[in-house]
Amino acid sequence: QMLIIAESSDHVVTPRTGMTFAEHLGDKATPILFETGCGHGLPSCEMFRVGALIRDFLRHEP
Repeated sequence: QMLIIAESSDHVVTPRTGMTFAEHLGDKATPILFETGCGHGLPSCEMFRVGALIRDFLRHEP
């Protein structure tokens, strides 16, 4: 399983890159697309939301 987090306004690594990769992985991927305006700074801008998503994802993985 792979968690793929993207931000709609990221111009460094466009969200399309991550979402296309998730499509190729199919049910092995959990894609999450944020629309916060934080761009590539999403991990620091939304630290608690991103952290909670990662924590929950890892807790549910075998």
